[in-house]
Amino acid sequence: MITIPVKPTNPDPITKATKNRFHANTKIWHKEFKDNESSDVGAFHFEGSASQFNRALKIIDTFVKAFKARGYKFKFSNSGSFVIIEGMEIELRFREKNKRVRIKTSYGYEHILKPTGFLSLKVHHSLSTREWSGTKRTPLEEKISFLIEKLREFAKGEKEYQDYLEKVWEKQRIEEEKELRIREKRDQELEKFKEILSRSERWHKTKKLGKFLKAMEEDAVAKNKVTKEFNEFLSWAVGKIDWYDPLIEREDEGFKEVDRENLDV
Repeated sequence: MITIPVKPTNPDPITKATKNRFHANTKIWHKEFKDNESSDVGAFHFEGSASQFNRALKIIDTFVKAFKARGYKFKFSNSGSFVIIEGMEIELRFREKNKRVRIKTSYGYEHILKPTGFLSLKVHHSLSTREWSGTKRTPLEEKISFLIEKLREFAKGEKEYQDYLEKVWEKQRIEEEKELRIREKRDQELEKFKEILSRSERWHKTKKLGKFLKAMEEDAVAKNKVTKEFNEFLSWAVGKIDWYDPLIEREDEGFKEVDRENLDV
């Protein structure tokens, strides 16, 4: 069982930083780091009355030394204070518990938060939060070993859940990539089919046009209306049909900018 010394000796740099921060300003929490910057030495933010700070500082010092002795590291940034266990950055907050008290005022009754003297450690990671508090029978000072074990269990559970999520995400990624490949293949084949369908429709149109020209020619011969202008027209029309025919697509300088599919410029 880990015990809290009556008077800490050789306090950890984190403990010193926490003490300096608290005495420098107990209310305002300034940004110490640049954006995305972090350090393995920093100050814990203690939320509580000044009368409980020395108790909290002893707990923090013992807590930090115990975790470092087990090979764990700490991280401090503008986002908070963390201990790294199982690769999980667990946010730590030491605070004094408050209780809601109903008091009488000149305007009636209202509720205020009153410090209880009971210290607690609150931890957070992702969507999970836990808090362990001292009691009258067992103050937080006597729960260091318990806190370490519970924190390790908490981190292990978060790691297992993180591993589970990563497997789910990997499965989703594989499924999404598979669906994407299917959609891409489908879209490509659909475009090819649309192109075949369009060319087929153009081919049938050219056949109808050819039959129509043949009928015009036969009609002109029967009615003795074949003229130079008529023959020039037939020649011109045959050239345009050859330009439109998907199996020929003869070059036509006059229709160079015309889209064969939509017949527009």
